[in-house]
Amino acid sequence: MVFDRYDHDENGVMDSAELEHLWRDTVNAMPHLSQSLKSEMVAQAVLRSRKAFDRNGDGLVQKEEFVNYAENMGQGLETWLRTNPDTSTCDLMGVSQEISKGKYM
Repeated sequence: MVFDRYDHDENGVMDSAELEHLWRDTVNAMPHLSQSLKSEMVAQAVLRSRKAFDRNGDGLVQKEEFVNYAENMGQGLETWLRTNPDTSTCDLMGVSQEISKGKYM
């Protein structure tokens, strides 16, 4: 599971450094982006994901919070794809923000 791979100290929560590692690996898989853009994307993703994942507001992401968010995003993405079959002009960040706000749930 993704959570377990990035919970380096295996304490059942991801802190900011662990979230940053997750997003850095994700963004680095996009070779067409400049390094400065990748750095900015990682910084924004860490901030946004902490807000989205951290439901109890303790500054950490528990495994349950991560799994619940991922499940909701998956369901929302399925709904979005059914209603938007042409993904050629997809703004992934915009779509994920809409899903996290409950638009496609």
